[in-house]
Amino acid sequence: MPGNTAPTSIPPSAPIKVAVVEDILDIRESLRIMINGTPGFRCAGAYYSAEEAIEKISKEAPDVVLMDIGLPKMSGIEAREGQDGELISNSRIYVAPGDYHMTIEQGPEGPRISLDRKAQENFVRPAVDPLFRTAAHIYGRNLLGIVLTGMGSDGRQGACAVKQCGGTVLIQSESSCVVYGMPKEAVKLEAVDEILPLLQIPKAIFSSLYKSRI
Repeated sequence: MPGNTAPTSIPPSAPIKVAVVEDILDIRESLRIMINGTPGFRCAGAYYSAEEAIEKISKEAPDVVLMDIGLPKMSGIEAREGQDGELISNSRIYVAPGDYHMTIEQGPEGPRISLDRKAQENFVRPAVDPLFRTAAHIYGRNLLGIVLTGMGSDGRQGACAVKQCGGTVLIQSESSCVVYGMPKEAVKLEAVDEILPLLQIPKAIFSSLYKSRI
C-alpha cells in the first residue's frame, strides 16, 4: 500500500569463525562438531598440523585459532611463567612463578604482568584473588574468570571483583570437582554467572566470546 514500507530486517551477527589445529582425529572431529553445534560459531577448517593450517588458513581468515599445544613439529600456544614487566600477548598462557603473586597493570604500551612477594592471601602465594582483582580493573566487562576445582577459599574475593567490574564468572560444578573448595566459596558469595560441569566450560567460553562481539 502507498505510504507503507516493509520493515527493515537486521542481519544477524556473522558467526565467529574458529579454525581447529589438532593432530588426533577423534579430538579434532569432536571439536569441529562442538563448534558447529554452538550458536554464533562456525568451524572454519580442521587441520592435522600447524604446517597444513598455515598453508590453508588464509582463505578462511578465522577469528579464532584453537591450536593444540603439543603438535608433532610446530607447537601451538606457548605456556610459560610470567615475567615481571612483560607485555601480555594474546597467543600465550601465563603461569605465576612459585612464591610470587602475579597481577596485571596498565603500562604505556598495554597491559603487562607484575610480580611481587607481598603477604600471602588465603594462606598461599601465588594466589588467585590478586590476579582476578587487577585483571577486573584492566579488562572490566571483557574479562572471563573461571574458578575450577581446588582446596580452600582462594578466588572468591577475586570472583566478586570480576562481577563488580561487569565481567563474567564461571564455576565448576560440585559433581565434576575433585575438591569442591574454591568453587563452593565463590558460590556462597553469589559471585557466579554459571555453574557448569567441567566438560561444558569450553562451550561456555565460546559463548562468552560471541556475546562480547554483539
